[in-house]
Amino acid sequence: MKTTIKNIRSLPDLSEKDFEMMEHAARQHKQFANINFRFIKCEGDVINIEISQEKNPAGHHPDRKRMIEIVHETFDRFFVGKTIHVGAIPYSEPACNIVDSKWIQKKMLDTSTRLNHIAIDTGMDKPNLSLIINGRKEITQPLKAFFYYYFECKKPL
Repeated sequence: MKTTIKNIRSLPDLSEKDFEMMEHAARQHKQFANINFRFIKCEGDVINIEISQEKNPAGHHPDRKRMIEIVHETFDRFFVGKTIHVGAIPYSEPACNIVDSKWIQKKMLDTSTRLNHIAIDTGMDKPNLSLIINGRKEITQPLKAFFYYYFECKKPL
């Protein structure tokens, strides 16, 4: 059976009722905030839990402090007398998301890069590059990453 919480079955002495309650809480966090939980280690009285968040369509991204609180709100009642250590990995917007056609045009000016240079460097055809750079063709996420790092490499050392 696939579980929402990674490594939950590695917990010793976990009752089926507690398992179901933890899974239910984790599914709620996954559904509404795109938050994931993972049990890293459980030794003696210490439990290590990782919490991470992927992009949330609603735009709500809790900070590290709030994520730690979420873990304690969700799991403390199941581990009375044990210490829970939390590793929180908040969502951060990818740096390449700033890329749009205007950004590319500015970087081309800043680095004296011409359309022909990009075509030669990458093997991409000039007509498609022109459509992208002039904003007439959508820039997909992989293309945003490509252009971001292409121009990062053009920065003077």
